[in-house]
Amino acid sequence: DSRLQDLCEKFETKRVEYHIPGMALAVIHHGEVILSRGFGVADLESGRKVGPETLFAIGSTTKAFTATAVGILVDEGKMEWDDPVANFLPGFDLAIKTKDEDARLEMTDILSHRTGFPRMSVLFASGNANRNQILEAAGKAKPWKTFRRNFYYSNVQFLAAGQAVGAAANTTWDEFVQQRIFKPLGMEHSFTTIPGTKENSISSKGYIWKQEDARHNLLTPRDLSNIGPDGSINSNISD
Repeated sequence: DSRLQDLCEKFETKRVEYHIPGMALAVIHHGEVILSRGFGVADLESGRKVGPETLFAIGSTTKAFTATAVGILVDEGKMEWDDPVANFLPGFDLAIKTKDEDARLEMTDILSHRTGFPRMSVLFASGNANRNQILEAAGKAKPWKTFRRNFYYSNVQFLAAGQAVGAAANTTWDEFVQQRIFKPLGMEHSFTTIPGTKENSISSKGYIWKQEDARHNLLTPRDLSNIGPDGSINSNISD
């Protein structure tokens, strides 16, 4: 208990130091939740406090759910780790840079960030292009480095992985994650899109600290549904 209390005190000190309005922390030890606590507020205007139920955008932790979805399909024999991505997404054809004429872009390649292509953020940042348009445009890009030579973090590759999951399971990535991961685990307050009106009362608002003004500016929630398998999930520490 004293160590957990010390941890909480350090977290609260850093929260204030870094001007973080609110955050939540869960500690799991040998499968048991031994700490579940909120810090600060979820809404600066109302003063609503952060609790274990408060929803946050979990960002690129979403990628773990996408990789897990692939793993489920591998277990069920509907996909293999080294399957060519083209088996599921015939229109997704990256111009990989390699001397191996037999090299194929495989599921492990896009899950391991070793395609030789970087983030490609410009393809989805505006939010105007849909998932298929993003992947189609990615296929026209030139490789940054040699295939399977280095690690280059690429959001678009995980979008491709998610779309492949949907194709292999004859559904969508969103529905697969909801029905095969969230639902069996009892994650009743987790969403692959921005939570709806009903959940707004437990959602954390987003802010950026403006040092020159010594105040927080409220940010509009970003709809990341067009790059969903890469980073669109909203959840809480209870889930």
